[in-house]
Parts: sequence; C-alpha cells; structure tokens
Amino acid sequence: MVNPVTGTAAATIQSIYYHSLATLALSLWDFLTKFEDEVHYIWPMKRNHAFKWLYIFHRHFLLAAHISVFDNFDTIH
Repeated sequence: MVNPVTGTAAATIQSIYYHSLATLALSLWDFLTKFEDEVHYIWPMKRNHAFKWLYIFHRHFLLAAHISVFDNFDTIH
C-alpha cells in the first residue's frame, strides 16, 4: 500500500497508526461519557433481552478488539 501524496509505504502505515489512535481516543471518550447512561438503562434489562447483548457486544467487545489491535500495532508492520 503506497501513499499517493508521499509515495511511501512507511507514510501510509504512520497515517493508519495516527488515525487508529484518534479513533481509539474518541471511542474511549464516548465510552466514558456514556457509561452512566449504560448502567442506568441497559444493565437493568432482562438477561434474555436481545438488545442488551447486542449493545454490550457493540460497546465492550469491539472497544476491546480495537485496543488489542492498537496495542499490537507495532508487531504488525
């Protein structure tokens, strides 16, 4: 993958790294600011409610996956 502006793969990897970091920071900010609402509205739902599990998967598993990928970014390239 080559960056059309600079012409180097290293610049492309660096750009991906910084964009991933910015996305992770925004995701963490969103998670922390909405956590109180989550506890109030989502946690009291019945255990077998499909929306509860979809929400939990979307908020927690995907954030953990993003952190995991970002944490291992230096070993990928």
